[in-house]
Amino acid sequence: MTLGQRIREARVERGMTQKQLVDGHITRNMLSKIENDSAMPSMRTLEYLAARLEVSPAFLMQGEENPDGASPDGLDAVRAAYREGRHRDCLDLLDASGTSGATDEGCLLRSRASLALAREARRRGDWQNVKVYAAAAAYYNREGLYYSPETDAETSLLLAECSLTLGTPGFEEKIADFERAQRKIDFSDRYGAARAAYLAKKEEKMPIGKRKP
Repeated sequence: MTLGQRIREARVERGMTQKQLVDGHITRNMLSKIENDSAMPSMRTLEYLAARLEVSPAFLMQGEENPDGASPDGLDAVRAAYREGRHRDCLDLLDASGTSGATDEGCLLRSRASLALAREARRRGDWQNVKVYAAAAAYYNREGLYYSPETDAETSLLLAECSLTLGTPGFEEKIADFERAQRKIDFSDRYGAARAAYLAKKEEKMPIGKRKP
């Protein structure tokens, strides 16, 4: 039974309409696509649907609970491969994981593993694979919930370098992408510094007895 079939079966068993199940979280049309397996829910949406149906995400994804302590999203082996630096294995496991590989964390792991492989390929001077893996890292970085401007900036520079080395078009576009990502990083740094300065001044103005030790 597929993920969509399990969601539909659980909903029907509880006498809920699609409108009652989504309750404004997503559209009824999107739920219909999920139940027909023509769309994949994000992990956040899957957790929401599971809560509404009073089952675990593991039940919807696998059809059974996980009494052995494994994580309900099925990404334990993928995380282990990434931690151990087996980045190609990490991508292969994500490809084989079906629904789990399309979750927000799946996109994050794909992006980071692909970026690591792009760096390795650059050290070898394998520019074709630098291009393949950097493009994949950039795509999955933007696709999932956990977007990183640092990853965006690095992949843009790698792809710009590929354009110069391989003599392919797109250099100016990738440099522009890098500059946009860099502005986001700079804003984050400036905000953090301003916030720290504000808190330091606030601490100084507090009566000594009320300051944190």
